[in-house]
Amino acid sequence: MKIPSTLRVLLKLGVSGAVIVAIGATVLVSSSPGEVKEAEADLTDFLTGPRAEQRNFERVIAESGLKPRSYDYNGNDVYFAAGDSELSPSEVLTYYQERFHAVGVNSKVYTEPLMRMGNDPTTYVDALAESDYAEQNHAMLNGEVVPLHVSDELVTMGSMVPRKQSDDVIDMIDTWPLSPQGGLDIEDNMRSYRLIEARRNLDTGGSTVTASWAADGFDPRLIRDPDAPGARPDLNVPACAGCERVSRLAGNDPSEPYVVNLYRTNGAPESVERFYRSAMVNRGWTLSKSTELLDEYARYVPQIAEMSGELLNFERDGHHVSLVVQHNDEGGTTVVSIEEGPKPL
Repeated sequence: MKIPSTLRVLLKLGVSGAVIVAIGATVLVSSSPGEVKEAEADLTDFLTGPRAEQRNFERVIAESGLKPRSYDYNGNDVYFAAGDSELSPSEVLTYYQERFHAVGVNSKVYTEPLMRMGNDPTTYVDALAESDYAEQNHAMLNGEVVPLHVSDELVTMGSMVPRKQSDDVIDMIDTWPLSPQGGLDIEDNMRSYRLIEARRNLDTGGSTVTASWAADGFDPRLIRDPDAPGARPDLNVPACAGCERVSRLAGNDPSEPYVVNLYRTNGAPESVERFYRSAMVNRGWTLSKSTELLDEYARYVPQIAEMSGELLNFERDGHHVSLVVQHNDEGGTTVVSIEEGPKPL
């Protein structure tokens, strides 16, 4: 049984995790990097009872040296952790698989990926024989953290955590609701997700490890539509005329009062820039020439250093707003990134 749409959902969430890394860099780099430790599979102390697998998953992440941080992502509470490891991506895979199996998150140790990349970076094809694919695909839909993609440079593991677990593929087909579009309704039965990525660090020879998961009550519809009911508005910075919000990220911890919005519009970058120059000044913000915040981002995140476009910084009452307005050559649209928070000391 093949449900490629589920893989696409997980990969989209993985991209979301990458976005959190990029635009939340100054929040994340303020803490010491985590260090993935040697596996210590203690079978006597893992938790049992309702939803125990979620607590055991989180415990494995914490034991590995990654410190979770909580964010509001499009109205969903998500957790994100990042750190560096001396282990290679394949060794990170082995570490987590053995540990998840030891504490009962996984029913077995998985080493082979569910999918492999096709002829181009946007396509995936089956990597397992049909019977193994069905078993591992069901495990992924049942909350077990299985390899999605494995290479020397990158390992991605993930799962969809269902509202109702199933015994096998047949049980899942019999008990899951059907989607109006046909097939099983993934979104209706999704209460969380789990994703881990280990990417080779060319400087150290080890890996940069990131993990992301959601609290119970996760609504995948808000990933598609960040303005759906449940999303939280931002009152300090208006959306530009004709802009569609792509995502909203905000720190849940009072010590990290940062908010990042991404918008896209068919309007020209020049008109978007004029809108914000006028709208922000009318709201009492002062245009500043400081680029210290974005320079700090760029130290850690190559994607930001490579950004081209107009940078606008505004200040008011000890707070700042930084906007990057740039043209997207692929879609022919204008992309606006807006970060707001306390003014850096």
